[in-house]
Amino acid sequence: MRYWKILLGGAVVVCVGAGILVTSLRTGPVAAAAPSGPPAMPVPVTDVIRKTIPVYLEYSARTESIREVSLQAKVAGYIQSQPAADGADVKADELLYKIDDRDYRAALDQARAQAQRNLAALSYARSNFNRGDELVKTGFLARDNYDQRASTLGQSEASVAMDSASVHSAEINLAYTDIRAPFPGRLGRNRAPVGTLVGGSGLTLNTLVQLDPLYVTFNPSERDLGVIQAARGAGKVIANVSLPDDPSMTYSGELTFIDNGVDRTTGTITARDRTQSQIHASSGPVCARAAACTR
Repeated sequence: MRYWKILLGGAVVVCVGAGILVTSLRTGPVAAAAPSGPPAMPVPVTDVIRKTIPVYLEYSARTESIREVSLQAKVAGYIQSQPAADGADVKADELLYKIDDRDYRAALDQARAQAQRNLAALSYARSNFNRGDELVKTGFLARDNYDQRASTLGQSEASVAMDSASVHSAEINLAYTDIRAPFPGRLGRNRAPVGTLVGGSGLTLNTLVQLDPLYVTFNPSERDLGVIQAARGAGKVIANVSLPDDPSMTYSGELTFIDNGVDRTTGTITARDRTQSQIHASSGPVCARAAACTR
């Protein structure tokens, strides 16, 4: 078998046996090949928006109760009962302790009886004075006797006024035998069991702590003070509070206080926000993330 290679102009023909294979055929310059590769991907396009964004300052913080009081007895007496248990959550004006009130009820009854007696004396003195007023005009009553009747009337009116004050004082003392919660909160440990004589000795019966709302206190550095003050001048500064054991739960509050002095040892300022939450009031740490300003 013979192999033939024939060159015709720009054509290369290879003859193999009876078959002919044309590998290239062109009559002019070689054209550039089209670029190969994946197709172009679409690119999303959006408009540019200009807006302010918050700048957050993060601090370690601690919770503080807004109100915490020591419960003491105003009047002396024996503890008769404790309707609210230790550590109970109580409402405002709920009865916490009951002092034996028998002595104070007797004092109130006595003051009321005294007031009734002096009212009767006042009625007689007023009638006697009115009669003397007519008699002194006709000359049947001496002027000195008339002045005595006027004096008796004035003394009776003063006695009635004093009795009214005594009755009011007795009512107040009787009300003090009921020790009630001045605000909603949580009681502590009882220190005056039933039968304890209280009043006048400064004995603390229990403590009441408000749980909601709370203060969250933190200490920004003096370098952040200018930024925070500028933000407060522009509007409210909101603080987001989270607990270290559950960062997913956040509470929101408003910055309400910045102290007027810088701690020289730490270079920080005491600040706090008022938070509406059910965070437990304690000295434990929390995280305060304040939106201090916007840009």
